[in-house]
Amino acid sequence: MRETMMIKELVMRAHLEQRSQIEDFVNGESLAMPDVSTACRADCLLGSWLHSDGSKKCIDVCLLDSLCSSCEEFREAAAQVVLLANMGESELAMNALRSGAQFIDSSDEFQHNLVAWHRRCTGLMESRV
Repeated sequence: MRETMMIKELVMRAHLEQRSQIEDFVNGESLAMPDVSTACRADCLLGSWLHSDGSKKCIDVCLLDSLCSSCEEFREAAAQVVLLANMGESELAMNALRSGAQFIDSSDEFQHNLVAWHRRCTGLMESRV
């Protein structure tokens, strides 16, 4: 379970770092175009965990489904924002970073699901101690 706890923390940090990189790119604070894949990848931290034995211990299939869906929605929104910025559509890209836009909403939903995943796993740990 400790490994799962560490993975969850790393997934949250990676998400926040990616979001920050995208925002910096759109705002012109960074020239490095963020690498945003729209497909679920088994090589990312979350994907690695989902394809491991650790995920089999999580019995909340609905939570895992929500986690995957919100990750995919964020990736799609992030890719659109990066594409707009890369095409020189700065105003549209900046608008996509505003509260209520898909990028922000999908990021918030993914973070919400990560917290639920964390709580669920913590509850499993406490009930086994």
